[in-house]
Amino acid sequence: YLQPSEPLKLLILVFLAAYLADHLPRQFSWKQSLAPIGLAFLAALALLVGQHDLGTASLLILLFAVLLYLATGRLRVLVISGLLLLVGGGLGYGLFDVVRLRVDAWINPWLDPSNRSYQVVQSLIAVASGGIFGSGIGLGSPSLVPVAQSDFIYSALAEEGGLVFSLVLLAIFLLLLQRGFSAALRARDLFQRLLAGGISAYLGLQCILIVS
Repeated sequence: YLQPSEPLKLLILVFLAAYLADHLPRQFSWKQSLAPIGLAFLAALALLVGQHDLGTASLLILLFAVLLYLATGRLRVLVISGLLLLVGGGLGYGLFDVVRLRVDAWINPWLDPSNRSYQVVQSLIAVASGGIFGSGIGLGSPSLVPVAQSDFIYSALAEEGGLVFSLVLLAIFLLLLQRGFSAALRARDLFQRLLAGGISAYLGLQCILIVS
């Protein structure tokens, strides 16, 4: 299960942190600063067209936006990135059936629970069957949820660990984010600050995407 987009995300974080740390302190230029966001948008569209992967495309744009916001402090960066994300999502929804099916299944999985929405429905059933304290480690049925070892791992953990374990897991991620951003604030130079902030944002956004 090798997904080239995973190391690509980290490489892009390193590249963008180095690019911004090298260019911004000398002279701020919107043209120069927005160029990476344009690059991110084109790369995201390429991923969307090549792999029909709306999640990775969205995450890529968000990571670029967060890093540029951390570097400049300009709120309009987030606004422009949000608009680009809406445009890209709209294009994906209108052009690709697989993206449209996934979005529709996420909004209302009960329209086709035995076919197109099977994975989402099974994950919801798994979370519900876990209850408050879970079925116990190794006592659940994660194999009933397709791709439970990857995209739907949170459902498998929620079934065996229950609501309590799920909340503890999210609390651990929040602690990781807090420590990551604290490290960014204490960094010795701009590159390390942006890289630490970018990796922390990557962990948080990936967590939100997987849980959602």
